[in-house]
Amino acid sequence: MAGNSKQQAGLEVFLDLHRRRDCCNLFLLRHHQMKPTINILVVDDDVAIAKSFSRLVRILFPLSTIVESKTSVLDAITEIASAGPFDLVITDCHMPDGGGAAVITAARLRCANTHIKTKTILMSGEAGEEEIKKIEPDLFLQKPISIDKLKVSIVQLVPGIVRH
Repeated sequence: MAGNSKQQAGLEVFLDLHRRRDCCNLFLLRHHQMKPTINILVVDDDVAIAKSFSRLVRILFPLSTIVESKTSVLDAITEIASAGPFDLVITDCHMPDGGGAAVITAARLRCANTHIKTKTILMSGEAGEEEIKKIEPDLFLQKPISIDKLKVSIVQLVPGIVRH
């Protein structure tokens, strides 16, 4: 019985800390009028990967990101043309309707006459070295990609991103 009340007290402290963190984040957003400033596009033909990477980015960087995810090259290029430019594009190398090269090229063309320089992460489980050199991403990640590797990579490419 005593152990159970200690666990309950520990849980209450844990929840209180998370409530306080959430209140601080809300305070910053409201009183300092911080707005999401980093626009990120995640492109992968595997729906589970596209959605999970998008969710991960939102969780890792909640105060500074607007994340879109697309599962086809055509949808990604359409999104870049209409909503871009993006600060960061994370794309798979091989997809049924094209490849990461087309997505990266579209992202770079979209920001050509702006102050934004789109950073790019190319990911693949099977891309060759020559193919990667030809595409010229800012960073290449070999699949599978750990959460820590994704976080470090994003911080490396987009230094101003707010972490929690």
